[in-house]
Amino acid sequence: MLPENDGDGYFLLVEGGKKVRLAAGSAAYRNEQIGVRDINIFSINDINIIENNPIYSYGIYFQPYEIFEDWQKVFQYAIAVLDVEWTPDTLQKVYELFLDFMKNQICEFVETPAILEKEIFFKTFLKTINKKREYLCCKEDAIVSSDWFKTVENRFVYLNNIYTLLERNYPKEIREMNHTKTFELSDYRGLLDASEAGTAYQKGMIWEETAAYMLERIEGLKINGRRLRVDRQEIDLCCVNVSVKEELWKLGALILVECKNWSSKADVSVIRSIGQIMYMKGTTATLLFSKQGVTSEAKDEILQLALKGEYVLCITKSDLLAVREKEDFNKLLLRKWCEVEERIADDVRLLG
Repeated sequence: MLPENDGDGYFLLVEGGKKVRLAAGSAAYRNEQIGVRDINIFSINDINIIENNPIYSYGIYFQPYEIFEDWQKVFQYAIAVLDVEWTPDTLQKVYELFLDFMKNQICEFVETPAILEKEIFFKTFLKTINKKREYLCCKEDAIVSSDWFKTVENRFVYLNNIYTLLERNYPKEIREMNHTKTFELSDYRGLLDASEAGTAYQKGMIWEETAAYMLERIEGLKINGRRLRVDRQEIDLCCVNVSVKEELWKLGALILVECKNWSSKADVSVIRSIGQIMYMKGTTATLLFSKQGVTSEAKDEILQLALKGEYVLCITKSDLLAVREKEDFNKLLLRKWCEVEERIADDVRLLG
């Protein structure tokens, strides 16, 4: 608890640098971040504002700034998921296209003298993009604000415009990002058959390849990492969402994938472990490829997680055997999501 600088009561400083006013009659909670005016030193939030606001390097102040900020977060996401080896120079070119788009189509703006060299701005911008890339690849030590994730998930409709902008300079990369691999039923069935032979390790690896086969044929999903360490636990695969379709964005921006080619059903400990990782990463959905499904106790745990907004979608070998064409993968994924949603639709615990 800290005193307000103007002497009007106190505020709570809570995790994430959030500020909650306590003064009688103060405005309702406004998702405020602590800043230099509160503690007389620059906070991480102050530094982030300087790093991200083009008023410092371009002398352009967008109004309302909150709208520009949301668009810029989606722009940064699109930059992070695109397969381009970014440099300060290449970032500057696409960022200036973005600023022109914002000025011409989205926001009002005021011009003022710039005070920060563009070279410094884009060196910092590149570090920001690389940090976000590491997070999306599930690098264990990479930390990104959950607000960034949530903004992207709530404003994913902006991606269509952002991709159009980026396509001017990177048509091949944009085209490849939305490309899915071809489907051959014989190859796919061969993977399923092979997942039954060999050592436990060999069967596990083939089962993981089967999961990857499915994900690489769903338009809008892009495998971004394999065999990853998160909080001293291993995640088999992770995907980033590059779709412009609402139905797929129910799964969130970063989707974790766990594979269990076991002769028995996955138990509750597996679901609890997944839940812990989802909490650490701030993700919405995990795909659990479990050959035999999950136990009844594990189903109850999946329900508990869903009530908190964390979805574990279980895909079994029987589900995969029912696939006949590429489009069935997308249908399967959305059906699994709907099954979990239906289980919690009338649960009174959703009322808090």
